[in-house]
Amino acid sequence: MADQAAVGLNSLTPSEEERAMKTLSRYGLVNNARQKFDTLSGGQKARLEILRLEIEGHNVLLLDEPTDNLDIESSEALEHALDGFEGTVVAVSHDRSFLAQFDRFIMITDDGEVYALPDFDIALKGLTEPDKLASLRLAKPLHE
Repeated sequence: MADQAAVGLNSLTPSEEERAMKTLSRYGLVNNARQKFDTLSGGQKARLEILRLEIEGHNVLLLDEPTDNLDIESSEALEHALDGFEGTVVAVSHDRSFLAQFDRFIMITDDGEVYALPDFDIALKGLTEPDKLASLRLAKPLHE
């Protein structure tokens, strides 16, 4: 993939290359445009994969512990890349700083009840006091 990507950049017209560089810039990868894939850091690879999915037309990402094996710099770079993703991101994570970047939360209780929680602070309160979830401000049960 990396060798193909580098060759692909070399065969672009100036306007196509400019557009490609703007896209890479949104993901913080413009300085890595001609770098081989296997020499990228874990965070750079993750951002490139998200970019690839977006270019292919995917508009939903399902992420399971995406920051689990990343250092702080790579984790922050992934957060930045997700900010640039034009679609929906569904993530399961124990990383509070990563989760704080999201604007909507769904919580499923041990009893199978599902609640929509409008922000991180309310979601955190729901996690710390699940027995009071139904009475939290703006918590909305999602059932018929």
